Amino acid sequence: MQKGQNQSMTRDINLSLIMRSFIKRPMSRVDISRTFRLSKPAASKITAELEALRLICPGKEEAYPNTPGIKPLNYGLNPKLGVITIIDLSSVTVKIQVYNFRGTILAETCVPDMELIRYDDLVRFTEILQALLDKPELSEYALLSLCVALPCAINKQSDSVEWSPRFDIDPA
Repeated sequence: MQKGQNQSMTRDINLSLIMRSFIKRPMSRVDISRTFRLSKPAASKITAELEALRLICPGKEEAYPNTPGIKPLNYGLNPKLGVITIIDLSSVTVKIQVYNFRGTILAETCVPDMELIRYDDLVRFTEILQALLDKPELSEYALLSLCVALPCAINKQSDSVEWSPRFDIDPA
């Protein structure tokens, strides 16, 4: 094991746990420090790194009327970071969804009765998705990821779909 490898793994695990906590609620640096039993400088460094990556952004300052000193600044997931899109081909009704980084559905459409999917259908699904992304309320977002849910058998050597109950695949 290389020097510093354990620290890097621990740091990655901490970041993952903290990001999962941001999904539930906004947190301040003090909240991070207390929740994860980290030093205040470590919590500040993590917050600064996540903010530099634009994963989180500052929210409202919490008002504690009986507590003197600096009011804690809450950070939350950055909903303007971008969108994640899903084309769900796992059932006969195809769902095409657009989510923001917080997991809120921003746009959704369904295409019913798609038992067998052909190449032309895939082109149509991408056109439907592009139309959703072109809506004015979504135009400010960058596309972060496109996910496709599909029951199939994949050849691990060639990374190609060998069989799927949803596609008309000609075994060659």
